Amino acid sequence: MRQRFRGSSSAGKVIPFPTPRMLPARPRVARRIRLGRLFFVVLAGYLLVAAGFEVIRLAELRGELRRVREKVALQEAVNAGLREQIGYTQTDDYLEQAARQLGLVRPGEILFLLPESFTTPDSGR
Repeated sequence: MRQRFRGSSSAGKVIPFPTPRMLPARPRVARRIRLGRLFFVVLAGYLLVAAGFEVIRLAELRGELRRVREKVALQEAVNAGLREQIGYTQTDDYLEQAARQLGLVRPGEILFLLPESFTTPDSGR
């Protein structure tokens, strides 16, 4: 072990050179570093978990958006069919068909009412 002499004192004291074992420990600094690392690890873990939940939520919302868009497309097709049907009900052909179903005839036409039990020769085969 190396020794160092301090000063030129006549007392002749020998002061050993300080080694790492002889130096006082710094528990507070080490504790601060450990707490800082622990805080960073906990914060990073929290952020990762939160991001994971948001990714899952985003996937669920995208699926719901797709389902809603499919429903909208279906309702638009139904709406287009209904608009077509409304257009047909405003034509003369539809009005004539509806009037005949109600038993109405045009002027000059003769209405024949047959009993329900009446069968035609074609239907008896």
